[in-house]
Amino acid sequence: MSDQSLLCIDLKPTRVMCGQADGLQPRTLEVLKTMGLADPILQDGCYLWEMMIWKPSKDGTIERFSIIDNKIHPARYQRAITISQGIIEQIFDDDLAHHSERGVQRNSRLVNVSLDEDGDPDFPVVATVETDGVPRTVRTKFLVGTDGAHSTVRKCSRIQLNGESIDDFWGVIDFVADTDFPDIRRFGRVHSRKGTIMVIPREQTVDGDYLTRLYVQMPPQEELKDGSLRSEGKGTEPRRSRKSQITLEKIFQQVSEIFEPYYIRPKAGVDINWWTVYQIGQRIAERFAIKDSRGLGRVILAGDCMLLSFSLKILWYVNLEVANFEVW
Repeated sequence: MSDQSLLCIDLKPTRVMCGQADGLQPRTLEVLKTMGLADPILQDGCYLWEMMIWKPSKDGTIERFSIIDNKIHPARYQRAITISQGIIEQIFDDDLAHHSERGVQRNSRLVNVSLDEDGDPDFPVVATVETDGVPRTVRTKFLVGTDGAHSTVRKCSRIQLNGESIDDFWGVIDFVADTDFPDIRRFGRVHSRKGTIMVIPREQTVDGDYLTRLYVQMPPQEELKDGSLRSEGKGTEPRRSRKSQITLEKIFQQVSEIFEPYYIRPKAGVDINWWTVYQIGQRIAERFAIKDSRGLGRVILAGDCMLLSFSLKILWYVNLEVANFEVW
């Protein structure tokens, strides 16, 4: 593959350095293995061997209810693996370097995409790409968009995401934990009378510590700045107002209450790796491709372009096939 046959663009100036997607399922590992890309992930990732379940105890705190074998049948790799999205992107970047001196063209955004078969039926996809503020037009045979929930590819193709968001918010934290909770290195769920936490063990850092990711269910109501309570389910503004008020401190307060009687806090002297807030939602695109007059899919949606849910986060990049359709 030459630099004339593939253009891969990314809005970000560098690969993701922290946060975002956190794991790979067995089927994905199998696909990456066929591409020769799985070995570093299998070596450095954290295997989810077991799933622990904690529930409320009689004294109002929490107790371990069960530990379940997390094996998935049938599959070559029978465990999911958690690992930083940035590591996965680096593996992809290194592999792309074998085929392209240009690699990923960063600081680039897709401005517009359309089909124009009259101009060139063999290269009917017309894409406007802006790099460092300088626009240019590219004609391609195929375009694959994986540019997220607010996809330019999908919007230009006038494809709707059908589904809904519910009035439920979760905080997410990646950090090195200082804790006496016995199952911090096990994948699982902690249910308490205060809410629910998903515990996701992560890979070892360069400093020798181990990351932990927590998905933290936030309380159903927050006071607004004027002291009133948020109205439930009335438009997007109340939800945005609530989301903006969910701080890192409030997330850790909720973590502490859910984990009682155990303590859990960031390790002293180690910065929080990453945190964010998600609103629960599930949507799916009404179609996954824009076809030409011959019925051939020319603009193809993948990743969060076509499917959006709380638990699904896919690598963010856009592939523009400039000459021949090939998969790298």
